[in-house]
Order: sequence, then structure tokens, then C-alpha cells
Amino acid sequence: MSIAKNTTILTIASICQRLLAFVYFTIIAREIGAENLGKYSFALSFAMIFTIFVDLGLTSAMVREVAKTKEKIKEFTNAVFGAKVIFSILTFGLVFVAINILNYPEMTRNFVYLAAISLILDSFHLTFYGVFRGGRNLKYESIGLVLGQLIVLGFGMAVVFFNLSLYLLFAALISGSIFNIIFSAILLKLKENFLPHPVFDKDSFIYLFKIAISFALAGIFVKIYSYIDTVLLSYLKGDLAAGLYSIPIKLTLAFQFIPMALVASLYPTMSYYYSSSKERLEGVFLKGVRYLAFIATPLAFGLYVISDKIILTLYGSEYIPSILPLKILSFGLIFAFLSFPIGSLLNACDRQKTQTKILGATMVINVILNSFLIYFYGVVGASIAAFISYLFLVLAGMVQARKVVKYSISYLGKIGVQTIFASVLMAVVVYFLKPYVNFVVLGIVGILVYPIFLYLIGGVEKDDIKYLQKIFLKK
Repeated sequence: MSIAKNTTILTIASICQRLLAFVYFTIIAREIGAENLGKYSFALSFAMIFTIFVDLGLTSAMVREVAKTKEKIKEFTNAVFGAKVIFSILTFGLVFVAINILNYPEMTRNFVYLAAISLILDSFHLTFYGVFRGGRNLKYESIGLVLGQLIVLGFGMAVVFFNLSLYLLFAALISGSIFNIIFSAILLKLKENFLPHPVFDKDSFIYLFKIAISFALAGIFVKIYSYIDTVLLSYLKGDLAAGLYSIPIKLTLAFQFIPMALVASLYPTMSYYYSSSKERLEGVFLKGVRYLAFIATPLAFGLYVISDKIILTLYGSEYIPSILPLKILSFGLIFAFLSFPIGSLLNACDRQKTQTKILGATMVINVILNSFLIYFYGVVGASIAAFISYLFLVLAGMVQARKVVKYSISYLGKIGVQTIFASVLMAVVVYFLKPYVNFVVLGIVGILVYPIFLYLIGGVEKDDIKYLQKIFLKK
């Protein structure tokens, strides 16, 4: 399957999955209240940090090797499966010990156990789908993840509609995970003619683990700096603070399918030009930065202007304290988006260790900032820590990227001025319309007027529009 077709499939599936997850989370937030939402979010964040040890980069290593040697699909899949069975038991034990040391109430501890089970199960179907990723076929994974999310949505809505136990919200997540394990395993039997089962293959494990180390470290760093804020908020400020913070975090993360889709198209091109043409490599990199700046900047300004309407309309007055954190995190979106092409460039150009060091430094900064800022400023402090962490991630990455491609700083400055100017004009239009229409209409207005302003100031040309259509809409 072609890269363009894979990108389209993955983009559509990501949009559907994130939309369903967003609807599900919004319903839960309104129905169970901020404090219970804090327990729910804390359990998932706490378990997420630990469950990285189930995979340790083995799936990424397996995908890479399967793409090169299809004859070893069965051997590698079963070896990773076997290793994950052992790692799952150890990880669950680690989760059990850690949450009990922290002396959380029984309900929170039980939530954490259920969250860990769900995320451990997710790790298994990630490996099974990895076989198809190695074969450059994302169709089955895309279908499975959307269907799994539909199951979670249906189950979860029944829980809140009939006012059932909050424990069943985690049962909903587990049901989606189990579906994907069964679905992916059946597909392996039908398409690859083997049913995965755990095999404790020492040689295959050692071979894959040596490759996986860099993936594992990067994964650990990303998981910690992505979820430690919610954990620290719960521990230092309580469940209510964690619940209030989970709203702006979910809202901003919902847009990350955009840079993921673009990078999925740019990464193989960067890898190719790294060995064949440094000049074209620079062009591809700058194009990725430019297009994501064009998208992220108006998104940030738009969210900033209508954040109050979004919070009040979707979640209610209980979540008013979430408005300011959303305003802060909206500008963090710009740097979150830009981190994708920078990281892809470093990975594509044999700078994986450099990228891992940057992620490690970002994690350390994020933990230190969160520990300090949350203690004094609570939810707002966590938002500031996230913004600064993203800013550092991009600045450190750009310094290292310039050692690979000698991009023009003045050119990037010009892009920044153009996108900010057009975004400010769009934000002014949206601000004056805000008292009269709902946030959905305001979003549509912003989408329509921003490209007009950008085009009028010479920030975008017809070739840019064609290129973006090729990436996101090509059949």
C-alpha cells in the first residue's frame, strides 16, 4: 500500500477515533463531575506512566525488522508476545506497589488497577497490529481502533445513562481493548496464516531488545512528561484539580492527529533525501515546519479567544477554572505541532540518540517545573509547565536540526510574522462575533477568514494548497 494511501487512511481513522474519544470524554466530564473526573484521569495517567515498561520499544523494533524480513513475522511476533506476558506481570506488580505506597483511597487504587489492565491489553494489540504496520498496511489497524472506540463509547454511555458504578467506565475501556486483541489476532490468522501465542524466545528477544533500547528511552521520557502533570496535580492538590486540568489537556491533544498525519508523509521523504540531496532535505523540512505553523498558529489564537464559550457550552459552569489553563495550553499547541517535523528530521537523519537526549532533558525540566508550579499555582501552574516544556523541546530541537540542514532563520522569522499577523486578524473577527454566535460557527468563521488573510499578505500560494491536498486528501 502506498505512503499516500496509508497517510489518508491513518488520518481518517485518527480523526474518527479522536472525535469519538472526545465525545466520550465530554459526556463523562459532564455526568460524573470534576472530582470524579479527576480520579478517572489520575488513574489513567498514573497507569500510563508505568505501562510503558510492558512494551519497552519492542513493537517499534519488531515493525522495523518485519518490514525488512517478512520471513520472521511469526517468530518475532510470538517472541514479543512472550516477553510482554512477563513484563505485564512485573509492571502490574510495580503499579500495585507504587499506588499503595502513595496511600490513595481504595476507590482510586481500584481505578488504577483497572486502568493498568486496560493499558496492558492495549499493548498486546499494538504488537499484533505492528505486523501490518511492518507491511505498510494501516487499514486493519485503522478499522480496529475506530470499532474499538465505538464499543467504548457505547458501553460508557450506557454506564452514565443508567447511573451505574464508575468502575464500569474502566470496564468500557477494557472491552474495547479485548475487542482489538481478538480482532487483530483473527486478522493475523487470516492474512499471515498464524495465530499469535507467547513464545519465550531468548535469541529473538535479545536481538529485538538491542534495537528497541533507543525507542524505549524515548517512549519512557515522552510518557513521563505527558502524564506526570495530572499525577502531581492529584497528589499535591487533589482530585478536583486533576479533573479541572484534564479538560484543557484533552481539548489540545485532540488536534495532534494533524502533525501526525503530515509527518507520516514527510518522514520517508526525509530519510530518502538525507542520503541523496541535502538541499531537498532542507526544503522538505522547512515545508513541514511552515505548513504546521500555518495550521497551529490560527488554531492557538482561535482557541484562546473562544475558550470560555467552549468550556461553558460543553462542560458547564463547574469547569470555569479550566478556562485560563486552556488559554495557556492553546499557545503550547504551536510548539507541540512544530516538535513533530523537528523530531522526524533528527530520527530520519541518524540523530535518534540526540532526539532521545532532548526528550530526556524535556522530561526533567517538565517534572521540576510541575513540582514547583503546581505546588504554588495548581492547575494554572501545570499549564505553564507544559507550555515551557514544549517551548524547550522545539528550541533544543531546532538547534540540533541546524546541524543537519542549514535552514534560514530569517525565513522562519518571516513565516512566524505572517502566520501571527493573519491569526491576529482572524482572532479579532472571531472576538467581535463571539457574543452573537456559538463556538462551532465561530470556528467555521475562523477557518474561512484565516486563509484569506494569509493569502492577502503573501503567506500562502496555490502550490501550497495543492501540496496540502495531496497529503491529506489524496485517494
